[in-house]
Amino acid sequence: MPTSRREFLAAPAILQGSQPAPSDRIRVGLIGAGGRSRDHQMELGRSGENVQIVAVCDVWKVNLEATAANVAKQYGAAPFTCTRYQDLLARKDIDAVFIATPDFTHPQILMDAVAAGKDVYVEKPFAVEFDEGKPLSSP
Repeated sequence: MPTSRREFLAAPAILQGSQPAPSDRIRVGLIGAGGRSRDHQMELGRSGENVQIVAVCDVWKVNLEATAANVAKQYGAAPFTCTRYQDLLARKDIDAVFIATPDFTHPQILMDAVAAGKDVYVEKPFAVEFDEGKPLSSP
């Protein structure tokens, strides 16, 4: 029996199974590499989503190196590391960031990440003072 056009077009997807294309991978940067960030790292690894942590930023070298080593072990590639979050946000190979820094730093990092075109995950509070949150709220 001849193969229908529909079967022919569906064959690559069937042959690949449920593996998403590498180009569909969400490349994540972690801003802050302490305990909360490590929790995010573990959850991302367990999510089953097509996600890879490609960058880690922290001002404390101990946390930066420990988290980078864990990421390298988890994903098989060493992440980009830096101590200035602006260096991470400037990278074009990062789609989204997780902000896991002290609360008082959330507003500025969040605004800078959005301005850089990144998708952002930040836990509460996204601002400490009411006035800091105004520029972050929708009109």
